[in-house]
Amino acid sequence: MKRLSYFILLALLMSLTSTPVLGQTKFQEGGIWYTTEYMPDGEVKVTHYGNSAYSVPAEYKYSGDVVIPATVTHGEPEREYTVTSFAPYAFWQNTSLTSITIPNSVTTIGDQAFNGCSGLESITIPNSVTNIGDQAFNWCSGLKSITVASGNPIYDSRNNCNAIIEKSTNKLIMGCKNTVIPNDVTVIGRTSFYGTTSLTSITIPSSVTSIDALAFVGCSGLTSVYFLRDTPPTIGDNSNLTNQATVYVPLQYLDSYRSSASGPITDAKLYPLLLPGTAYRTFSFDKAVDLSSIAGLNNPGNTLTAYIVSAVDTEGKTVTLSKVTGEVAANAGIIIKGTGAEGEYYPIRPATGETLSLTNYMIGSGATEPSIAAPVDGKQRYFIMDGSGDFYYCTGEGTLPKYKAYLDIETPIAVGGGSSAKGFSIVFEDEESTGISGIAETTGAQADVWYTLGGQRLQGKPSTKGLYIVNGKKVIVK
Repeated sequence: MKRLSYFILLALLMSLTSTPVLGQTKFQEGGIWYTTEYMPDGEVKVTHYGNSAYSVPAEYKYSGDVVIPATVTHGEPEREYTVTSFAPYAFWQNTSLTSITIPNSVTTIGDQAFNGCSGLESITIPNSVTNIGDQAFNWCSGLKSITVASGNPIYDSRNNCNAIIEKSTNKLIMGCKNTVIPNDVTVIGRTSFYGTTSLTSITIPSSVTSIDALAFVGCSGLTSVYFLRDTPPTIGDNSNLTNQATVYVPLQYLDSYRSSASGPITDAKLYPLLLPGTAYRTFSFDKAVDLSSIAGLNNPGNTLTAYIVSAVDTEGKTVTLSKVTGEVAANAGIIIKGTGAEGEYYPIRPATGETLSLTNYMIGSGATEPSIAAPVDGKQRYFIMDGSGDFYYCTGEGTLPKYKAYLDIETPIAVGGGSSAKGFSIVFEDEESTGISGIAETTGAQADVWYTLGGQRLQGKPSTKGLYIVNGKKVIVK
């Protein structure tokens, strides 16, 4: 009876002591908790305090900069152990953890090992790690940088993409707010961006053919998704990719997405991306859009400029282009100036407020293919702009392509021989232009025709000092 009482007392003392005694599988050294449970002889894994990660007291959670050694010595007599893994939930919800150094001895990072470490800003995966568990870094909303050591045989972070990619499958398994998906990734894996609340936009390259379920769950800040593929990728259930986001697609692929619009990608979310093109092009869209800034995705300083035809002088055969810096109604006909940069993309964003009331002689086709009538009695009212900026009149009946625009002049104009709308020139109203582009050939009949910068035709040379347009050029009258 005395022997039994002794063992009961010993067990009670072991349960009450704050530091585990020799013989238990879990121990603490240097502020880090380890366990030998289910580990090969001579190896330990990093773990959490206590029996459950869900109930670790705040004072026992990891915080600040934590450095994990490759080996740890413990016991009486002392014994050296190699640190080879992180246990599941080892750092679960340790929100005050700011950095973690993983030694090159670790081969496994367990499921949800760092889940909820919102203060963690960077992570480096050494080349020894060959197994990363499910949701290992989910809800790490502060994560800005992800690097995989160059010698890792299983994973990489190619092209400094700030993501972890499985080499054998080209699957992205983990991303962060600064991830740039490489254009050879084919799959965005399950839960790869789970809980990345600081992610605001993501570009899905043309190489991606599928997005797995739950990939973007919890990405509450995601407002813009850019698809570059010609057809929509397969998107798994509950991916949450486009829950509150606007979806942008290159204009030439837009109909492919619209025809298959279902599930997470609906037509209401779709807006166009313009690619680099000719110096001048026409554009229209069947939804109200914001043309305040057509800025590049990769370099916001590289922009295109939108114009409308605000005035037409049929006598002087001059059209005036006014810069658009606001929101325009659906199907507004627009002239886009600027070729753009190679490899750049220019989103046309949705209007969010009241659209501008404009006098515009450019008529947009929107999502339709409108018919253009043939000339009547040798007179033409419909003109189409080509890539060099020339206006051409229609020589016969036809249809206009989708998402384009044409110049509609209410007073029919007799046009001479040839296909170019000779005698028509363009005046840019905005003073930011370095010069006035003569878009079409100017005839002798137009000599000494003077205009204000606003496109108003004057009766002869003005007597008031200022800047004027004459014969398609800027002239200063002193």
